[in-house]
Amino acid sequence: TSSLSLSLSLSLTHCCSLSPPPPSLPRPPGAAMEGSIARAEAMNQEANALFKRSLFDPAADLYHQAAQLLLEYAERGEEAACPTLCKCLSNRAAALLRIGCHMEAKAECDVVLRLDPAHEKGRLRRAMACESLGRLPEALEDCDRLLEAS
Repeated sequence: TSSLSLSLSLSLTHCCSLSPPPPSLPRPPGAAMEGSIARAEAMNQEANALFKRSLFDPAADLYHQAAQLLLEYAERGEEAACPTLCKCLSNRAAALLRIGCHMEAKAECDVVLRLDPAHEKGRLRRAMACESLGRLPEALEDCDRLLEAS
């Protein structure tokens, strides 16, 4: 398996919730990438509504499911799937930060930044995770990079 696949499969586990992570959603044969992107976007919006109601655990699970829809495409290098995948992973990191899963949030952001080094929310959330983990030099480096980009 590719390193992206291994990283995503490791980072897309949900260790902090009381419930186990949801299983990967079955993908119908021949499903078009555009349909998967649209479904992931809809799931991301549903998860955003949960997040806004402070339901961080279910939001993290739904972001996970949305990201799983796009994982295969990202592994194949399909760039069209990457913006939505990055959004779902970054949003999942935000939910994980809220429930205290800082290491897992950092791992999500690491994947986001591997896919899109300019992803500002991914970088900010990684800095927040690093700060919470006591990794202040890493947090500062991400903050510096954010300031350079603005």
